[in-house]
Amino acid sequence: MVEGEDFTVTGVPHTLEGARDMWERDKYHFQKWAVEEVDGFVTSRKTGDGGIDGRLYFNHPNYKELKSLVLEVKGGKNVGISVARDLRGVLERDDGLMAGLIVLEDLGERKIRNFRQEMASAGDVEVNGIPYARMQMLTVSEILDGKRFNTPGAVGRGLAQPSLPLG
Repeated sequence: MVEGEDFTVTGVPHTLEGARDMWERDKYHFQKWAVEEVDGFVTSRKTGDGGIDGRLYFNHPNYKELKSLVLEVKGGKNVGISVARDLRGVLERDDGLMAGLIVLEDLGERKIRNFRQEMASAGDVEVNGIPYARMQMLTVSEILDGKRFNTPGAVGRGLAQPSLPLG
């Protein structure tokens, strides 16, 4: 049997068009797919999640417990700068050290510049002398190309699990 001739696998996007189709059919499953695609863990609440759709956990040498990058997923064609500002507010209220925004559609040059400027104003987190942007953004196209959020020692699905210091 040959996929595409004898049968078709649906539900897991491998292209931007497939991701758009999933967004149109089921926004919650799109959100879940996007979070898991970057090795994150989905928030169990479908609504009233406070702007947190998932978390990407990582080790930080100054903490005994894992720290997190909170994840927000946005589909649709008109994602405005208020999304970045709202995510920054979530970051300030949450115990996560970092925040990541996943957007379905590629943004125009001006929007990207505005988003990056807003996100850069959140500053960096330094771990072992290496600065990591506190706020980061990925498009679905970038994710499908293999790009991931830049975090120290990510702990997630399909990744080697680093040992945590005890005590």
